[in-house]
Parts: sequence; C-alpha cells; structure tokens
Amino acid sequence: MDSFFSLMSNAVLLLALVVIYDAITLQNIVSPKYKDVLSGIFIGMITVSLMINPWEFRQGIFFDARWILLSLSGLFFGFIPTLIGSLLAAWFRIYQGGAGVFAGTLIIFISSAIGLGWRYWIQSSNKQINWKNLLLMSLVVELAALFNVLLIPVADKYDIILTISPTILTVYTCGSMLLGLLLKQHQQRQQLAQELQHNKSLLETEKNLLQSIIDGIPDIIFYKSIDGIYLGCNKAFAELLKLKPEQIKYHKDSDLFDEQQTNKFIEADRFVLQKKQPWRNEEWITTSDGIAHIFSTQKTPFTDSLGHINGIVGVGRDLAYRKHIEKQLRRSETTYRNIISTAQDGFLITSLEGNIIEANQSFVNMTGYSMKELINMPINQIETSNQHQFSDENIDRAKRKKTFTLHFASST
Repeated sequence: MDSFFSLMSNAVLLLALVVIYDAITLQNIVSPKYKDVLSGIFIGMITVSLMINPWEFRQGIFFDARWILLSLSGLFFGFIPTLIGSLLAAWFRIYQGGAGVFAGTLIIFISSAIGLGWRYWIQSSNKQINWKNLLLMSLVVELAALFNVLLIPVADKYDIILTISPTILTVYTCGSMLLGLLLKQHQQRQQLAQELQHNKSLLETEKNLLQSIIDGIPDIIFYKSIDGIYLGCNKAFAELLKLKPEQIKYHKDSDLFDEQQTNKFIEADRFVLQKKQPWRNEEWITTSDGIAHIFSTQKTPFTDSLGHINGIVGVGRDLAYRKHIEKQLRRSETTYRNIISTAQDGFLITSLEGNIIEANQSFVNMTGYSMKELINMPINQIETSNQHQFSDENIDRAKRKKTFTLHFASST
C-alpha cells in the first residue's frame, strides 16, 4: 500500500506541474528562437521536482513518474526540449546515486527515445494523436520501465517488479494517457491562439489598407451602426467637419450637426434601414464655421455574412464645383444666344445630315421662311439664288472642311 500511495502522489504531482505549465505558456513571453531551450529547461525542472518526491523502495532505488513526463515531452515538444530535459534529469539522477543509478538514468533516455519515435511515426504516417495511440505508447513506456528494473544489481529485482507492476501498468498507464490528452488540448489551444493572432494581424493590415484607400478618395465617406453611431470615416469627411476622425467615431449626428440637419439625416438613415435599399439625394451640410456645402450623397446598407444589416455606408460628392460650372455654362449660353439673336448677319446650325437645327432671326428674314418652317428643313431645299443655293456639292464641302460661308442678300 505504501508503494501505491507513493506512486499515486507522484502522479498527482506530475499532473499538477503540467497544469501549471499549461497555465504559464511561453508563447508570449519569449522569442520563438529561445522557446525550445526554455521549454526544455522547464521540463527538466518538472522532472527534477518529481525525482525529489519519489517512492524510495529502498536506499538507492527510487521510483517516480519521470519516464511518463519525458516520453510525453518527446511526443509533444520534439527533440531539443526533450534532450535538455533528459540531460537535466540524468544529471540529477546521477547526483542521487544508489544501486539503481544506472537503470534510473537509462530509463530517462529510453522513455525520451520512445516519445520521439512515436512523434516521428505519427508525423510520417499523417496520423492524429488520439487516446488509442496515447494508450499504446504509455503501455510500451511502462513495460520498458519494468524491464529496466532487471538492470538493478539487487537479488530481489523480481520481487520489486511484482510489487510495482500493478500500479505501473494500470494507474501510470492510464495517467500517462490522460496527461497526453491534456497536453494535446494545450497544444490545440496554442495553435488556435496563434491562428487567431495571425488572423487578427491580417485583419488589422486589411483595415489599415482600407482606411488608406478611403482616405485617398476626395469624396466624403462615413459608416454608421444601425443605431446611428459613427463607426468611422475618411479624411475628407473629418476635414469637412474640421474634426479628427477620433472625435467623430462613436458619436451621433446630434453631436455633430444642428437639429434640422440631424432630423434630415436620421430620416434618410431610417429609409435605408427599413427599405433595405440605397438612398440618393442632394444634401446640404453646414459646418461649424457656418459655411453650407451641397453634396450628392448615397447611403447604402452594409450586411454581415448572413445578410443581416449592420449599418449604413455613406458616400458624398461635393457639388459646389459642378454647380459653379453649370452656372457658368448657363451664363455662356445666355450670352451666346443674345449675341446670335441680335446679330445682323444670318446664322444657322445644321446636323451632319444637313438638317437645320437652329437659326437666328436675321437668317429667317433673309430666306423668307418662318422659324418653324426652317427647323429640321434640309438645308439644300432652301430656295435662294442659283449662285448661293445650298447645293449638295457645297454641303459636302462644308462637312469636309468643317466650315462653310454663305452670303445672303437681304431684299427689301
């Protein structure tokens, strides 16, 4: 019974130490270059802790769970951590001395080799670690530990084997398998954490890239949640409001605009969210300095992967320059028409087919036709003197040269 409870306490200590290792991960503490070395030192320290609290069968003959830990180290952590842990454990076993020093040191390297061999077999055969191959490896390691007892230079070595074999083959085998499953979960969590960190880094890169793209667009761009809270904007929108993007983010329209503008914006947002379709209109935005800007704004709902609306994206183009150009064009057209309509010379505009599109009053007077009769009339059908008639030859020459001058004599 003493041997059973001693070995059981050693197994419990092993589980406790591995749980501590599981909680204190080295992933975010050290550089990957030194991770294997520090893992090996940590494994060696756990092994020495087990060897400090062994079941001492007799003076110089110790039993503990070192072979369990080192075999699992070979399986899960690889060559360098296992080698460092084995060397530290072997040094301590030699330091302990006694009749079983050779056998005790040998089982350290045998169990490590079994774990590394199992690791190579699983990787080369593309298998996954599961409870079955963990149980099989544990059984092989425990049998190796029992056979290793035969190397102890004592007369009652067989009695020792008979005494410890029930506990070794049951409790230690099952404990080793359970410990392996615990380490497997630990590695899976680490892998998931690494993938999460990698995906987070990619997401941050894409986010920065997207922000750089929209900051380079001169149109104003903003996006809100379904509650009307600004989630972000581009540089143009922030400059329009004379604020920093951080001063806009997580605020509502009521925090940035007056009540009249806020109500208009909310009404447009409500239309987009309820109808689930884009909305386009010309909006006036008055900034804090009192200057009014007119924008052609389109608001569109954005959704998640399931099609649920998460908010609104707005894009607005400043119409001030376009309005200015349109005003200039209207002014130019008015000036042109005033000049043409009051000119004493006759003017007309024809299509490429030779049909009259426009003419001034002087031309109407010269030809004797009314304005209504002239519009859409083929120019070669206008009856004038033979010298100045709109012949097909003259019309073709005008098309080629893109200019044609005719002289009319106004009869009184």
